[in-house]
Amino acid sequence: MDRYRTRIADTPGPGWDESLLLGSTGSLALYQTSHWAARQEELQSFKPAYITVEDQDQAVLRLTVFASDPFKLRGARNIAHGLYHALRSGKRGSLLWHGQPVAFTGAEESAYRALAQAVDGFAAERSLRVSAGEWPLDMAAALPERWKRKKWATLKVELTPEPEEIFAGFKSSARKAIKKAQQDGITVRRVADLVELEQYYHFAAECARRYHKSLIGFRDFSSMWQYLRPNGIYETFIAEHDGEMIAGLSVWGYGDCIGEVGSFQSGRSFREKLYGPDLIKWEMLRWACGRNLKIFDLAGINPEPRDEKEKNIRRFKEKWGGGIFYYLMITV
Repeated sequence: MDRYRTRIADTPGPGWDESLLLGSTGSLALYQTSHWAARQEELQSFKPAYITVEDQDQAVLRLTVFASDPFKLRGARNIAHGLYHALRSGKRGSLLWHGQPVAFTGAEESAYRALAQAVDGFAAERSLRVSAGEWPLDMAAALPERWKRKKWATLKVELTPEPEEIFAGFKSSARKAIKKAQQDGITVRRVADLVELEQYYHFAAECARRYHKSLIGFRDFSSMWQYLRPNGIYETFIAEHDGEMIAGLSVWGYGDCIGEVGSFQSGRSFREKLYGPDLIKWEMLRWACGRNLKIFDLAGINPEPRDEKEKNIRRFKEKWGGGIFYYLMITV
């Protein structure tokens, strides 16, 4: 008789979100919540499924996965990408998840194997290909061999020390940049309402065009405000100079851990070497300490940078004094 029982449901069930605060994860618990799922369902028409691995009726692992129909994705590029892989794999769509599973007492390698088998079987029953997700590095042996994966990393800053101690742990380049930004008269503020958020969205969209990227639309931003802010954490910080937006960054999370998302910098800020992004990071960390949060996740980095861009991203994130944590990314 199998030790573990796996439950898969279309709805989270009573106490799902609250239970996540009692477990641990290598990423953000936010990604397994029902409000994260509600946002994904509205924004991308992803269909969520809530998976629980139990040992003697006690949850040991929880994971929220999404079935993606390429015809229902937003944006021509996303639709084309989804259709290409669906046709290539002979599947109807893809199955993905964000972040790593939330683990509770008793989550051994055999429990992770039961979870992987449940995900794999769920995908097979619905003719979906497993396309993306995260997984603990030390549980790699639990993955099906045919799942492609690569080693990835993130940097995490502990927020339990006093802000002054955190500041002292920065590399000198970060401390100098913050002081220079303050001397230049750069200020940082938090977005207060949806009107300000829409104004920021237009700034972000202009920055994205400069990066040769496009945003889904304001709904991407407003859905975070609608679903994540009331049930968890979502804030946007803006750096300004001479009354002009020059940089912006958001954070989201659940419980006592947050992660950064959506960094933007204006062309003028880049040309004039204004240090708005550095001052934003510092003000974010101070704000997070004031809310008694414990971890600031600086988001993923390539542990083996392939080009100058990836090297610069890693260099910028490393200067904030965080510890490095490795994990696996499931890839197409």
